[in-house]
Amino acid sequence: MNAVETAHPDLRDRFREQVAATLEEVEDEVDGARGYLVEQLWPAAICYAVTAADRLRDRPGGHSTWDLLGDGFEEGNLAENFDQIGSTLNAYSLGPVFTLRIGVSVIAEAPGLAPTRAMRRKSWT
Repeated sequence: MNAVETAHPDLRDRFREQVAATLEEVEDEVDGARGYLVEQLWPAAICYAVTAADRLRDRPGGHSTWDLLGDGFEEGNLAENFDQIGSTLNAYSLGPVFTLRIGVSVIAEAPGLAPTRAMRRKSWT
């Protein structure tokens, strides 16, 4: 986490801004929209983005790692992971999934390994 933050000191703010902009686009009424779950999911977003980038480098001809992540970021699919780390976030709620998906996309763009358009276009509703 420190290496990503050192290399890209504005990344967390960009994550926060993208969450706020996306919430404005879908006209959601969320208290504290600018920082909606960003702090709680920052370490997980970095972990998923770095792991996906490493897998892509190891297997450039395989299935898109980003598509696999997109399929996994659905309500309830992360419940076991949340339980394992003792997270108090509701893995069956759209909020954590929504925020984590944005965070991974923003972080992945920093080193130039942007996710596929299919992952970005996936509906949040």
